[in-house]
Amino acid sequence: MRHMQVAHTRDWVDYLIAIGPVIGVIAVLIVGFVQASLQQSQSKQGLFDRRFKVYSAAEAYLLKVLQTDGKTDIPAYQEFRKDTDPAEFLFGPDVWKFVGDIGRLGLELRSKHTVLDHNTQIVKNVRDASGVMADVFTYYDETEYREACIRVPALVGEIGGLMKQVADAISSGTKDAFRPYLQLRHDLPWYVRLERYMDDFLQRLDRTLSRSSERV
Repeated sequence: MRHMQVAHTRDWVDYLIAIGPVIGVIAVLIVGFVQASLQQSQSKQGLFDRRFKVYSAAEAYLLKVLQTDGKTDIPAYQEFRKDTDPAEFLFGPDVWKFVGDIGRLGLELRSKHTVLDHNTQIVKNVRDASGVMADVFTYYDETEYREACIRVPALVGEIGGLMKQVADAISSGTKDAFRPYLQLRHDLPWYVRLERYMDDFLQRLDRTLSRSSERV
């Protein structure tokens, strides 16, 4: 009986040795496939990094607009354009449109502030001069003054509405626009799990063959 058991064990070991090259070829193919998948993963990570840079630039510009109450300078807008222009090639048309809307929002606020400052100065000059001049409109156009008095509160309201859009974009709008392109899975990718499984399988196979050889 003991002799038969040894023979049976030896046949089993011989079988494993015979199929060993096939297992090796399969392992090599799997490793090659895993490496290709890892390269693809690295490419995706690079794309994520470039996209996240655009997202960060959009957020930074919106915060700059908010901090200055919409009175951003041209260099801030130029930096925003430089950092977000790649969005046209990294995202779908939805994000590219959103980025363009942010830029136009900043420029519109800057333009309205310029007009507001001009009209506010007209009103201030007339009112300051009215206490010392017999006929203030000898020096200032009355129609321009009256139009300025109407434009100032209207512009203040328009700027307030635009600033609300900025605040909404900061609180959720930007994240909602970019989220579909920046989501990452938190579990291990399937190819990493497969690689770990193959490593474990080959180690267990090697231990099994070693123990079987010792018994023979």
